[in-house]
Amino acid sequence: MPQANIVYDITKSDEELMSEMNSGCKERVKKAIKKGIEFGVASPDQYDLFYQKWIELS
Repeated sequence: MPQANIVYDITKSDEELMSEMNSGCKERVKKAIKKGIEFGVASPDQYDLFYQKWIELS
């Protein structure tokens, strides 16, 4: 599994979250959004699938 975790309080508004990020992070988030990335909460089944794919690709 990845060796680092980033946790954000997703009860905050998008503007609040962005205001707490450094400029580099903001730019990466904006770039990802422009490319169509989607965010969501994963179920345990999805987590298992992610882990399997992560192992395959590492």
